[in-house]
Amino acid sequence: MARKSKEKRNKRDVLLILIIFLGIILLALIYLSFSVSVEKDELEIYLNVGNYTGVDLNTSALTFGTLAKSASASRNILITNENKKSMLVIISVDGQVKEWIDISEKIFVLNADEIKAVKVIAEIPQNAEFGGYNGTIIVKSISWQ
Repeated sequence: MARKSKEKRNKRDVLLILIIFLGIILLALIYLSFSVSVEKDELEIYLNVGNYTGVDLNTSALTFGTLAKSASASRNILITNENKKSMLVIISVDGQVKEWIDISEKIFVLNADEIKAVKVIAEIPQNAEFGGYNGTIIVKSISWQ
């Protein structure tokens, strides 16, 4: 009889610990959902592949103009944190130019009121076809208290 009573207490204790653990996880998730902010910005990329090099001074997108095969060009983008809290920045590239674009820093922390220049490099492969190509730079920022 004492053995069954001890087994019941052990099961009850394990169940109590499990409930407390799940409660702590639930409270942590609720806290994080209110104290973490995620934002996403996108910047269009345009470039042409041709048998010459030409400059495009468009300021509404990240443009590389016309580049010859095996050529490269770079542009800087400014990432600004105007918040009063730090943020984690994650930069990625999507689209036709994804394999041709390199980002100098893809993941970094930006402190409050800080500005960081990030270099974006386009490298045209020798086997690229002449024509226009586009893509998107995706900047995700995660800020916390």
